[in-house]
Amino acid sequence: MLKSGRIALAMMVAAMVAAVPVHAQVVPQAQDADALQVGIGRFAEPAERALLPDLATALMQKESRERLAALDALLARLDRPTQLRGIVQSMRGAMLLDQYRHPEALAAEEEAIRLAPGVPPVKLYAVHVMIFAGAPQRAADLWLALSREYPAIAAGLGGYELDALRERLRDIGDNKRADALSARIAEVGVATHSGPRASDGALAQIRLRMGEGKIAEAAALVPSVLVTRDLAQLYLDRRYEALWPAIARWGGQDLGLGQKLYLEALRRDWHASNTLEGATDYARALNGVRAYAAVTQLFLPLLAPEALKLDKDGAEYLAPPVARAMLGQGQAEQGIALLKRVDATFTEDTAQKLNLSGNLAETYLTIGRFAEASATASEWLVIARRMGAEINKAALIGVQAVRACALIRGGKADQAGGDVADVLMARTGLPDPAMDIYACRDDFAGGKALVIESLNDEHRRGWALRWIQPSGVNLPFEESRRSDRFQKRIAADPEVRAAAGKVGRILPMTVIERLPDGFDPMAPADLHAPDQEAPPVS
Repeated sequence: MLKSGRIALAMMVAAMVAAVPVHAQVVPQAQDADALQVGIGRFAEPAERALLPDLATALMQKESRERLAALDALLARLDRPTQLRGIVQSMRGAMLLDQYRHPEALAAEEEAIRLAPGVPPVKLYAVHVMIFAGAPQRAADLWLALSREYPAIAAGLGGYELDALRERLRDIGDNKRADALSARIAEVGVATHSGPRASDGALAQIRLRMGEGKIAEAAALVPSVLVTRDLAQLYLDRRYEALWPAIARWGGQDLGLGQKLYLEALRRDWHASNTLEGATDYARALNGVRAYAAVTQLFLPLLAPEALKLDKDGAEYLAPPVARAMLGQGQAEQGIALLKRVDATFTEDTAQKLNLSGNLAETYLTIGRFAEASATASEWLVIARRMGAEINKAALIGVQAVRACALIRGGKADQAGGDVADVLMARTGLPDPAMDIYACRDDFAGGKALVIESLNDEHRRGWALRWIQPSGVNLPFEESRRSDRFQKRIAADPEVRAAAGKVGRILPMTVIERLPDGFDPMAPADLHAPDQEAPPVS
């Protein structure tokens, strides 16, 4: 659901002096002090050099509050508009973000950019802060400009931050910037470049090529659209009808071949990385094709108490899809117990805990325990609002939708008005939570209007076309069956089908919802991916 945004101060030091790994997630150590003073000293005026040891000492502090206090004291002594003051402000911005003081963090980064425009790492740090302090559009513009001037430095931001930036742009309906960002990420390359990120970049590039009338170039990128859900966006939308034959040859008429390639790639990535992050991507994809038993067999052992004592990095992301796989097998209590157990390993109110408790609230709703769902969602929202803009809008609206639905289904609809209003107001960028509200209220007219409205909007059309495709019940619980009945009623409506036929198509079979032929999720991975050639356009 979400992840805390943190880049350690070691990133700044590394970018300045190449003394430590760029993605080191630790505060600079004492042995780095000399390198830090030499590196940052290049940007200090002669009269400021005496302050460099104090800067090094400030950055050696173990606690974020202590580092911020030391940087505040140093800033007071840097009372002239110099590059060194800009660098210090850049670092302060990250510490202010750590304390959820987002307006101050943004102000610090803006001053840093003004004072040190020729120091590229300052801009990179500013992008990171702006992503998680509520300024994603400014962050995107700054990163795109940096990627043109210093592509290697821009690529050093890392895949997670860029994923978060793209998601936050889409949350607010800024698909144009999100596509530009994705296309540029694919061109520049990112150190943690995963299959899904590459797929999103290829999808954005195809949209751009088709907009320019370059059909052959767009078709050549079809094999790079690895995520089957992304491929389906093209396969259902008439704007890309010229690519449909090539997509069918590459991915199969029901996209089953493409799904098999995607699952094989995720399995390779997991075995190659041997991380919980890699396991999470594979687990989510297997859930998408209802391979619930495989998910629990493969990944539940990685979340055993003894395993978490050795390594829990990423457990907050793997636990929810494993719990969902348990729900898929009717094992609700086991799924709840798993989420609670992993949650207990995180002792402070952090984004990691929110990721777990948010999924717990959704699980309670799914199995019809409405009072527990609304109470858990309420606790989540109190903590999330204290953390401010660091928590992305999609997570906030999603949990508000859970609480609203729990109240409505629990006979307390009169208490859900505020949440319902917020969720429906955000429907342009976040249609799924809005549709959840319509389904909970059995508001057929509202759901139908949202689908038709989205079909007529070129930026939301992809969501609407996917939503009305043939589908099956996700989970063996009444709430899931109710949602499925609601979806089928809207998808069968003559006006909805007529609107869909003008801009896309509804396929006669389900796509990307079943395990593809010939794929065994339990089989060992072939770490050597086959060469892939683009299919001809026709």
